[in-house]
Amino acid sequence: MYTVSLPPTRDPKPLPLMKYVASGRWRPVPVYVDAEAAEAAGGVRVRAAVETNPQLKTPLQDVAVALRVQDEGASCSEVEPAGGWDEAARSVKWRIDELAREKPASCSALVAGGGAPAREACSRGAMQVQFGCEGVTITGIELEVQVG
Repeated sequence: MYTVSLPPTRDPKPLPLMKYVASGRWRPVPVYVDAEAAEAAGGVRVRAAVETNPQLKTPLQDVAVALRVQDEGASCSEVEPAGGWDEAARSVKWRIDELAREKPASCSALVAGGGAPAREACSRGAMQVQFGCEGVTITGIELEVQVG
């Protein structure tokens, strides 16, 4: 959050508060997830490769990845790395303590379907990612404060 104290002006007019610069290669997405679901013995093997944007200077912490499975009777086993099945939310959840640049993490789980075909139920599910980070700006935007 930024707090700005402005001097009084006679006429209402826009005042520039800050200017930002972004390069042509700038991509403000801090984390990439490449997921796939493939038929396996006992259900569907879900795999997700999770990696940080190479432009990030510091690692991401407490990364939580979740896949909601669109099937009432679904169940899950063999969740790796640490994580588990949330029955109430019908989602597979993975936890990664730290995700460093150029060191992607691989998440996998075996999902067994109830009524709907498991592969379809996994493919339709939304994947959510949450994380913490340290640093000036996660987006890579460089801010220049305008004074006067």
